[in-house]
Amino acid sequence: MWQRKQTVFLILAVVFCILCLSLPIAAWMPQQLGTGSVVYNLGISNGDGTFSLKTLPLFIILTLSATLAVVTIFLFKNRKLQKNLCSINIFLIVVWYIVFAAIGQPDTKSLEMRVGYAACFPMAAVIFYFLARHGIVADEKLVRSTEHFR
Repeated sequence: MWQRKQTVFLILAVVFCILCLSLPIAAWMPQQLGTGSVVYNLGISNGDGTFSLKTLPLFIILTLSATLAVVTIFLFKNRKLQKNLCSINIFLIVVWYIVFAAIGQPDTKSLEMRVGYAACFPMAAVIFYFLARHGIVADEKLVRSTEHFR
């Protein structure tokens, strides 16, 4: 299991998903005086000390993606299912970005949104999911070619 390169790619994708879950992904800064809000995957920490769970779907999508990646690592004997789960993970991250664009906008025009560097981590996870899927397809082709010689 560990000698396959797609396992390393899947682990790196999980690490980037977990990092994105734990770091702020954006901030809403007022254009004039006032306190800003910090946007996390789990919710929004407002400047007045309150916490809103408006971004909870982001947390659910990214947690589901990381969980599926861990499951995918242990399905090394079923390459077709592994390939499909990598495609599902790529789709989930695309949905995460769509939901982030829809939910992450501030409610009022007096706030300016600043995207954090942690919002780029799911894109890195997509790249690693794509590389893992490519490795799985290459393994499948290798197995198919060796079956011809039998």
